[in-house]
Amino acid sequence: MSALERLVRRTVLGVVACGVVVAALLVRDPGEDDAGAGAAEPSSPPPVTSIETFCPAFERMAVTHANNLANGTEVSRREVEEAARQVRELGSALPVPEPIRAGLEGFVAGLLGEPSQATTVELAEFSRFLETACPATY
Repeated sequence: MSALERLVRRTVLGVVACGVVVAALLVRDPGEDDAGAGAAEPSSPPPVTSIETFCPAFERMAVTHANNLANGTEVSRREVEEAARQVRELGSALPVPEPIRAGLEGFVAGLLGEPSQATTVELAEFSRFLETACPATY
């Protein structure tokens, strides 16, 4: 892959990621303040997802979302939903602080058009996490 292709790919993925964060902010529950209330912790911890597993899944979600934005077919929309659900499942087992997990959940909810409880602070925390944990995706 040439340097120009890598630059274009990173730019597209960055724009898609930013667009989804904006969408998540627009559909979040307006009753929530930015202090946020964390979700209840599960009684037993889920299996741990590695960054090496999570980042490629997140990248796949970003690519399917970009594809859906480009062509808007029912098939491409289902691909986005499938990829987003996989990211949600993997993200629930990431060993990260609760604000990052809440931001991830809000991000995915926004992509799926679901209401989000994530605060702007949590979404920003998730964005910062992506920058460092998945730099090729961001």
